[in-house]
Amino acid sequence: MSINLWSASINTGPFTLTAQIISIVFDTTALAIISFAGAVIFFFLHRGKFGVLLLGAMTGDAFLVDFFKNVVLSPRPLNGIVAAPGYSFPSGHTTGNVVFFGILMYFVWKNYSSAKVKALTSGLYVSITAIVGFDRIYLNVHWFSDVLGSVFLGAFWVAVCILIFKYLVKSEKFRGLIRRKNQKQHAPIS
Repeated sequence: MSINLWSASINTGPFTLTAQIISIVFDTTALAIISFAGAVIFFFLHRGKFGVLLLGAMTGDAFLVDFFKNVVLSPRPLNGIVAAPGYSFPSGHTTGNVVFFGILMYFVWKNYSSAKVKALTSGLYVSITAIVGFDRIYLNVHWFSDVLGSVFLGAFWVAVCILIFKYLVKSEKFRGLIRRKNQKQHAPIS
């Protein structure tokens, strides 16, 4: 409650406009569109299994957020700067960004050996998560506990998705996806 009251006391015009823009850019709908586009890019780059991972993780994230919102039924703060429908916990923005950027960070860590690239990716991941989380609190559409819980929920879901992904790769469940793509590339032209 004290963080909510503090965030209301620091609201100013320019920062509020910036916070509203951040809210739109990192919205769950925007992330869903970007995830679909990212999956298509992964398929074109012959990294279809990472496209499946991204789409699966984001789809699961949407179900988890909806499930917890309807189980916990936590009301939003009453002094929100913008109207936000539904319940407060978990923050869909925060959870979605943790999952989306967590999966992208996993891809970078798996495919690039450069310590600088890994450090930059990690820094970007933490920064975006912090900015989006603070944004939700600044706009008073979530409690601090919602944002903090959402970070843990998103991190848990990323870990589960990566473990499932590793199992599927190890058990060669993606073999059919890879084989079909290779057969199309080497098919004779008729």
